[in-house]
Amino acid sequence: MAPSTVALRALDMEMSLIFVIISLLGLASMSLAFPSLAILLQIVSKICRFVKARLMPAAPSVAPKSLKVCSPEILSLQVIIPAHNEAKTLAATLESIKASHSFAKTENIELQLLVAADGCSDNTIEVARMQGASVIESIETLGKWRSLENLFGHSAASADWIAVVDAGALWPRDLLFKIASELRNDTIVAVSPSYHNPTAGLLEKASWLVETTLKRFENLAGGPISVHGATVFYRQANLKQVFKVLAGKIWVNDDVVIPLVLRSIAVTGRLNYRADIKVTDGTRLNSKREHIRRKRLTKGNLQWISSLWIKTLWLNPIVSCLALRRICRVFWAYWLATFLMASVFFMLSLAPRNTAEITTIITAYLSIAVILARSSLSPIISASLISPLYFIFPNQKESVWK
Repeated sequence: MAPSTVALRALDMEMSLIFVIISLLGLASMSLAFPSLAILLQIVSKICRFVKARLMPAAPSVAPKSLKVCSPEILSLQVIIPAHNEAKTLAATLESIKASHSFAKTENIELQLLVAADGCSDNTIEVARMQGASVIESIETLGKWRSLENLFGHSAASADWIAVVDAGALWPRDLLFKIASELRNDTIVAVSPSYHNPTAGLLEKASWLVETTLKRFENLAGGPISVHGATVFYRQANLKQVFKVLAGKIWVNDDVVIPLVLRSIAVTGRLNYRADIKVTDGTRLNSKREHIRRKRLTKGNLQWISSLWIKTLWLNPIVSCLALRRICRVFWAYWLATFLMASVFFMLSLAPRNTAEITTIITAYLSIAVILARSSLSPIISASLISPLYFIFPNQKESVWK
């Protein structure tokens, strides 16, 4: 074998090793690394609080000690639904909510329905009222975040919990029954069911299975800082504080900014992720609209990264660790591309140096790229790949409704 060929193969092997290390660091960062660190910090924090309580016991209080689980009195739940031309899906959503409420009638939960019809040109308002919901109507299209602010501003002050629900979401019949005890638990500030997308492809389902597993793992650190927005339950008093912190800005990705700020300021509160309860996502988006939605969510991620992450570092280091996983996840397509590059250089280091072998390797990897581009993951991949551009051009306008 010629010395030049040996040198080239050695170089290919070195490049392969470099790319493997980079990709493994990236994949670890977007999976278990930062949640594990957050859990460690959680344990240390609990130990410190325990030691402090033993060394400096609090003075005896006349007031009775707060119970972990609230009394089984009537619990007030207000469901708020931002809607923009959702007449086709809204009725099914409201019917599923009422069916779940009826199933949980023994749990003493009082239900109120409130819909924000934002610049609707269809009969969303009529559908909502026919289903017994109160309606806040906006002639102009304000966008989802402003609609959420209006909904919360008009929500009943007496409500114990606020459920933020997407139009098109379908509740399982036993949802309220299953989470009733958590809604009465003083230590829980939010409850987030998982979701099921019946139109998802095989790769998307596999991706969500991994994400669900990671969110369950993050429960050990107090709960995830990002949720699927189809349905999330928030304790009303805590949600009020969150909207005060987030006031004055239009936030794009409410599925992250609300739980992120909530967990940052409610230091001892838990956001409980229920992977065993799946809310069905009844919306149907074509490929073009899904690409638009994914790009919007990517911009929303970069928005909170630049505006909120440093603040969480000071408010709650545990939450900032969990947020780091989400940050690394934004660029996940680059970690995958790096891993593929590593395998390319590894194959080149083994293959004979002739045109036919090199052509075969390149063709194989191009085929993988084509398969991914035509899969259900295509919108997610493209959004991740273009995410660095949004750091350079952060002011590009994007639709605020999916």
